[in-house]
Amino acid sequence: GPPPAPTPPPVLARAPVSKEKPPEDPLVKKVQEAQEKGIKFLKDQLKDEGGGRWSWDDATLGSLQKGGPSCLAMLGLMESGVKPADEILARGWKYVRSLEPENTYVVSLQTQVFCKANQKEDADRIKRNVKWLEDAAVRNGGQFEGWTYVKGGARADHSNTRFAVAALHAAHKAGFKVSSERIWE
Repeated sequence: GPPPAPTPPPVLARAPVSKEKPPEDPLVKKVQEAQEKGIKFLKDQLKDEGGGRWSWDDATLGSLQKGGPSCLAMLGLMESGVKPADEILARGWKYVRSLEPENTYVVSLQTQVFCKANQKEDADRIKRNVKWLEDAAVRNGGQFEGWTYVKGGARADHSNTRFAVAALHAAHKAGFKVSSERIWE
């Protein structure tokens, strides 16, 4: 005789889902408030140095790491959601773009600022900084050891190395490649 008719599978129905929003997490609000205070603080620290130059540099740290405080402030603001075209950041661009590579910390921060802002006019600066960081890497006996404060330094340290790796990673994510894969090894 004919094969038995297939039995249809059982129908499954999901239980109704509550459409209520979950309660707000008080930590989220505290973090947002702290972030807003931080943004306001950093914006308030920008100084008019005359001649159309604005910076966050101070007499002490600015003299040791020229441009470092400014790059760090700009990166912090952008990481907190401030857009590159924001009025305060717009004032800092001229100075940050004028910095020439001199030491690992500042070159690394400047590179991250340029990559975060994603401005076409900074592409050559990013390439220049990536090359500088590649050339500044400390090698002993051909063995890569990391980075130190300036190009030509003899002893690498973890802090400078961390900053350089962060900059090279930001550049890599932005589409700028290091010329030597040995850096990543």
